[in-house]
Amino acid sequence: MKIGILTVHDQINYGAILQAFALQSVLSDLGHEVLVFDRKMDPVHGSLLGPIENGNIECWVKLIARGFLGLGDFADMMRRIRTWRFIRQHLHLTKYRFLSWAEAPDNLGVDLIVIGSDQVWNTKHHDPHVFLLDSSHNVPAISYAASFGTDSIDEEWFSLFARQLPKLQKISVREKQARVILSKLSLSAQRVVDPTLLPEKTLWGQFVKRRATKRRLLVCYFATQPSLVVIRDLLSFSKRNDCNVEIFVGAIPIPLPDSTTAWRNHIIKLLLFLNPRIHFMFGALPNVFVNSVANADWIVTSAFHGLMFSCIFRKQIRLVRSFYKDNRPGFKRMEEFVSDYMSGNVIVNDVRDALRSLEKETVTYEDAKLDFDCRKSLQWLRSALSFS
Repeated sequence: MKIGILTVHDQINYGAILQAFALQSVLSDLGHEVLVFDRKMDPVHGSLLGPIENGNIECWVKLIARGFLGLGDFADMMRRIRTWRFIRQHLHLTKYRFLSWAEAPDNLGVDLIVIGSDQVWNTKHHDPHVFLLDSSHNVPAISYAASFGTDSIDEEWFSLFARQLPKLQKISVREKQARVILSKLSLSAQRVVDPTLLPEKTLWGQFVKRRATKRRLLVCYFATQPSLVVIRDLLSFSKRNDCNVEIFVGAIPIPLPDSTTAWRNHIIKLLLFLNPRIHFMFGALPNVFVNSVANADWIVTSAFHGLMFSCIFRKQIRLVRSFYKDNRPGFKRMEEFVSDYMSGNVIVNDVRDALRSLEKETVTYEDAKLDFDCRKSLQWLRSALSFS
């Protein structure tokens, strides 16, 4: 069967790209021919290349000026170009690209659509129409590990989901809170694991290389660039434990400093970039991220897929709550996972607490339960495909 995956794939986001790659690989291993719909998320910022593709002269002048000020624009530009190449190397994208279903060809070239995984139905991040069927040429569809990224949806979107989701032949979601939302729509769904947990480790092993140094490694993955205080804490940890630190971030560019103090801290941070113990992985590709997590001794993160890959390689991890202080529902999906499959002091208040905890305590994984749920999720997927 020819299957088309409709998911978040064309973004500067390690988790989005790797979950799409994982689901594509799992479906291929089940014997199907798999494509990923190259669908844009909005008219203006539809491309991962962003300003590189859409910018005018004024945009380029601003980008270059900010780059010389060390605000991260050059690293962001290089990461976008490299990630664009990575996606086209590892994802089987459709030859056509579209924003609305009306722009797609009459023949989509697939027998089934699989929506998900990741936060495809998160109304805070993007227009959820992108990951719903609308007028999708009447091709049957299911969802795998779809997420709303929250525990409720605004009233303005309720009727949209009530109209669109019943079109799916089978629905599976990633979090308990998604099942609660669906119950309010009088729909039921199977809860399954994130697709990154489904493949054999050999899928991720292709990206893993032997660590170049015997020195231990702390890997950090944050949504934004860490503050000067956090960097100093990381440097102190590296000295106490004779380790290197690698820092990955989601968003690279930072706002222009707006005060003398902010400029001073910015310049100090730039000087810390020269410290041999601290490595800022701002332009790193998804495969480099996987390799770093696989080689790490400790992980500190605020990202869901930082948690997933720490779990894949069974790493000592601490989840930082402070990055989600204004987004309790967003953090709840990680709390669910930790509660189900991990034991110990995994969740901490801030980075300093995380570093203290890593030096004193260990966490354990509920291997049997996680392995069972991975098998059950794969069985659900195989069954859903057979009835489609």
